[in-house]
Amino acid sequence: MKKLTLSVALAVATVVNAFACTNLIVGKNASADGSTIVSYSADSYGLFGELYHYPAGMHKKGTWIDVHEWDTGKYLGRIEQARQTYNVIGNMNEFQLTIGETTFGGRPELVDTTGIIDYGSLIYLGLQRSRTAREAIKVMTELVQEYGYYSSGESFTIADPNEIWIMEMIGKGPGVRGAVWVAVRVPDDCISAHANQSRIHQFDMNDKNNCMYSPDVISFAREKGYFDGVNKDFSFAKAYAPLDFGARRYCEARVWSYFNMFTARGNEFLPYILGDTDTPMPLFVKPDRKISVQDVKNAMRDHYEGTPLDISKDFGAGPYHTPYRLSPLSFKVGDKEYFNERPISTQQSGFVFVAQMRSTLPDAIGGVLWFGTDDANMTVFTPVYCCTDKVPVCYSRADGADYITFSWNSSFWIFNWVANMVYPRYDLMIGDVRATQAELEKQYPGIKVVVKTAGSAAEQANQLQDLMAVSKINALVVFPFESAALTKPVAEVHNKGVYVTVVDRGLTDTSAQDAYVSGDNTAFGKIPAEYLAKAMGGKGNLVALRGIATTLDNERWDAFTGVLKNSPDIKILDAKYANWNRDDAFKVMQDYLTRFKQIDAVWAADDDMAVGVLKAIDQSKRTDIKIVFGGAGAKGMIKTLMDGKDPRIVANVSYSPKFMYDSIKLTAEARLKGEKLPATYIIPSVLITKENAADFYFSDSPF
Repeated sequence: MKKLTLSVALAVATVVNAFACTNLIVGKNASADGSTIVSYSADSYGLFGELYHYPAGMHKKGTWIDVHEWDTGKYLGRIEQARQTYNVIGNMNEFQLTIGETTFGGRPELVDTTGIIDYGSLIYLGLQRSRTAREAIKVMTELVQEYGYYSSGESFTIADPNEIWIMEMIGKGPGVRGAVWVAVRVPDDCISAHANQSRIHQFDMNDKNNCMYSPDVISFAREKGYFDGVNKDFSFAKAYAPLDFGARRYCEARVWSYFNMFTARGNEFLPYILGDTDTPMPLFVKPDRKISVQDVKNAMRDHYEGTPLDISKDFGAGPYHTPYRLSPLSFKVGDKEYFNERPISTQQSGFVFVAQMRSTLPDAIGGVLWFGTDDANMTVFTPVYCCTDKVPVCYSRADGADYITFSWNSSFWIFNWVANMVYPRYDLMIGDVRATQAELEKQYPGIKVVVKTAGSAAEQANQLQDLMAVSKINALVVFPFESAALTKPVAEVHNKGVYVTVVDRGLTDTSAQDAYVSGDNTAFGKIPAEYLAKAMGGKGNLVALRGIATTLDNERWDAFTGVLKNSPDIKILDAKYANWNRDDAFKVMQDYLTRFKQIDAVWAADDDMAVGVLKAIDQSKRTDIKIVFGGAGAKGMIKTLMDGKDPRIVANVSYSPKFMYDSIKLTAEARLKGEKLPATYIIPSVLITKENAADFYFSDSPF
C-alpha cells in the first residue's frame, strides 16, 4: 500500500473498478512467428466468462435486430440487419478479424444516453459485418453515426492477419448523434497497449494509410473548449480524457509494465508513472526481441513482479505474497489517503484471450483464439480456431451457470474454484499452477479436446455414438461406467479406426482397446490383504465391501483373496458391492452387523465407503471391530490416520485421483508423435501408514 503523493487530483473514473480491461498488441514483424497478436481481459465483477458465438447468415432486406447493452442487457433500440453476416467465435470472426477494448470514460458530459449502439454491441456488430480491420473501422464508425453512440470513451484494438489499429472514440453529448474518433495503425515492427486510458495524442492527419479520424475530431474539441491551439499540437487524449491519478497509476502503469517487459525503456518511462513528469509514453515502441504467443499469455498474468510497483512484496501481500487487492483501490485511514496498485492480471476477469492471426495460413486455421475464463493468472488458455461454429459446453451457461450460479460443468467456475484455493496460500501453490499451465498450453496446440460426462452406462454409450457422428473423433479416452455394458459400444468406435485408451475400468474384451491406463489394482488389493493378515495375526473374521462390477474391481478382489489364501484362519464372512458410495456402504455394513456377531476387521476398498462403514459401526455401538481399511487416500481419512484420532484407522493405500488427466496427456503426446502407448500403463499404489501419511495429505484437495 502506498500513500498518495502526486500533485494530480484523485478523481478515479468509476470504470476503473467496474471494467478495468487490458489490451496488449504485437505487430507481425515484432512477433516470433510473423503473426499479429492481440490480447484482451474482460474485467468486471459482474461478467460471466463464456465464449460468445454469432453464426454466419444471409438476411432479407428490411430485417431489424434488437440491440441490448453488453454490460447490463438493457434494451437500447433496433437497427437494420446487414444482408450478410459472418461467423464470430468469441472476439474473432471467420476472416481472423479480432476486436478488443478498454474503457477510458473520458469527459462524462459527452455520454449520449439516447444512442442505440453501446461499445460492446459495436464490437460484435463490427465482427459480424467486416472482413478486415480497415473495413471494421468503417463499419463501426458508420453505425454510431447512424444510430448514435451510447457509451463513454472507448479504446478499441482492431486487428487482422496483416494490420493492427487502435481506434479511440467518445460521444458528443446527450441527443447529439455520432462520435468523435481517431484510429492509428500500429507499425508492424512495434508493440503497443492500452488499459482504460486514452493513449492517442498527436497524430499525422496527412498520413491516410496509417491514420483515420472523424472530420470534426478537432473542431468539436474547439467548440467545447477542450482545445485552442494549432492543429499539429492537438492531442485526442488531452482533449477528451484529461489525465488524473487513476488514469496514470491504475491504467497507464499497466502499459508501462508491458513495455518494461520487452524493451530497455522501462526506466525512461517510469517517472511518468510515478507522477514526476507529465510527458506521456509513446503509443507504440519497438521491442528488444521477437515476442511469442506464450510471451503475451505470460504478460497477461503480470502483477508488476520484479519492478518498483511489485505488489507481491508490500504489507498487503501478507505472509504468502498474494498479488491481489480488492476494490476500491484507494482508501482512507484517518486523514491520510492510500492506494493499491492495479496490475494487468486481476481476480475479477470474466474471460481473457490472446488472439493469434496468421496471414500464411488459410483463414479457417490461421486464426486461433487462445481463450480462458476467470483470472488470467490462473486460467489455461485453450486454442479455439476461428472456424469454430459450436461453443463447447464448458464455455457456455451450462446448468444455468452465470456469475453467481455455480456449475461443475462450467469452465468459469472450475477456474474460479482453483483460483480461490490458491489465493490464500499463493506462493506455496502458484508454482504447481504454473507447471500445469505450461504443460497444457505448450503441448497440444493442434488438438481439440471434447469432454463428456455420464451418469449411467446407457448415457455413456449414447455419447460415444454422438462423438463419432458429430465430433468425428480420431482418438478416444474413455473411463467406462461399467465394463461389460461399454465393451460393445467402445468396440464399435475402435472398429472405425479410432485410437482407444481405456482408463481404470478395463473392458471385458481387450481387443476393443489400444491401450489401458490404470492404477495398480493388483497392489490396491494386495497391500490391504498383506497388512490385514499381519495385523490380525493370521486369524479372525473379516467382511469386505466391493465397488462396482468392473474389471478393476475384479482385479482388486482377486489380488486380495489371493493373499488371504495363505492365511486359512482368516475367514471372509461376506463380500458385497457398495458402489464406492458411503450411503450404500452404510446399508451393507448394517446388514453385516446384523448377521455376524463377531467381526474383527473390515476391508472397505475405498475411503468413501469406509466413512459409511464407520457410521454404521458407531450407531451399532459394536466394539469388536478393530480395523477398518479403506483406500485411495482421501484427505479426511489421511488426516485421521496422521492424528491417530480413530484407532480403527491404521493404514491406507494410495490410488491416483487424476487418471483421466494422465490418460489424456499420455494419449495426446503419443498420437501427436504418431506413436502408440504401451498396451498397459500402470500407475503404482503404495501402503500409507502414520509414518508416511504426511506425504499423502493435501489439505486443499477436493478428495
